[in-house]
Amino acid sequence: METVELSTDLQVGVSYTPSEIIIQNEDHLASSVDRLVKLYGSYVFTDDNVPEAKNAKTSLNKVKKILEDQRKDVKKKYSEPLNVFEERIKSYVEKIDSVKNNIDAGIKDFEEREREKRQLVLDQVIADMAPNYEILVEELEVDPSWANKTNFTKKGEVNSKTVKIIADKMGFIALEKRRIEGDKKTVQTFADLNGLEPYAWEN
Repeated sequence: METVELSTDLQVGVSYTPSEIIIQNEDHLASSVDRLVKLYGSYVFTDDNVPEAKNAKTSLNKVKKILEDQRKDVKKKYSEPLNVFEERIKSYVEKIDSVKNNIDAGIKDFEEREREKRQLVLDQVIADMAPNYEILVEELEVDPSWANKTNFTKKGEVNSKTVKIIADKMGFIALEKRRIEGDKKTVQTFADLNGLEPYAWEN
């Protein structure tokens, strides 16, 4: 299958000129705002001059609205070229993603099928080993990671390290079973010697 290295073949050339936003007569604006702040900041409002306080608030809100409207208008116009550029680039990215997602789905399906194959091989290995330790397959708690690719050889067989881990677990289960059987016999002998019911004591 032919693949194309877009990282080297595809180059996105973008031409843009960073804009400078200049506030005309900013000195006048700054002094006007400072004058307003100084004027209204020096007022002391009391219960007797609430109407004047409301008028001051209204005046300040008008100035604030003028400044905010201007800021929003400039921001909108300044952002328009960037928004258009982003939408165009996003449309290309979405096309790439649509193909990439299909490939991802195919890879995931393949990996799941390969894992199922490994699981079948693992199950057979466990089934073949269990009688050697005189245990039942269902007595072994199977670790899901045993079916990972790293636990198999290139030929698709369970590697020796994983086989040893399984063998150790089976050996432990076998020892526990023998210990329990020995304990049962000890209890049964004790019960028989003392004329007690063995079954209840075994439990």
